[in-house]
Amino acid sequence: MRSVDWENALKFFAPIERSKRIHKNFVYRFQHLGIPDEIAASSVGVELDQVYRWDDGEDIPFLVKRVWELESRKFTPNQSDFKGWTFAAGRIVTPEGARYTERQLRYALFLFDQLP
Repeated sequence: MRSVDWENALKFFAPIERSKRIHKNFVYRFQHLGIPDEIAASSVGVELDQVYRWDDGEDIPFLVKRVWELESRKFTPNQSDFKGWTFAAGRIVTPEGARYTERQLRYALFLFDQLP
């Protein structure tokens, strides 16, 4: 018989337990975007309970959806000068794959401003 980690299995199916069905919001966040609960909550500054309420059918605000899309790399703004740029794990990712934090970008801009 296969060994099963029931604790993780129950965490995965928490929305089913709470609502007795899988809501389309849960499918959108977990399957389409692939964002885990903790990242979904921390990326928009809410508690896990709020993410679970959204998973169970409460309306997800448009801006929350947009942040999740950016975080999952499923949506990239169509700015003509930024084709191929994405966001992932709180970093901006260049088309070549280099990742930069906000602090790194601020420091680079500071150095750029120091040039004669």
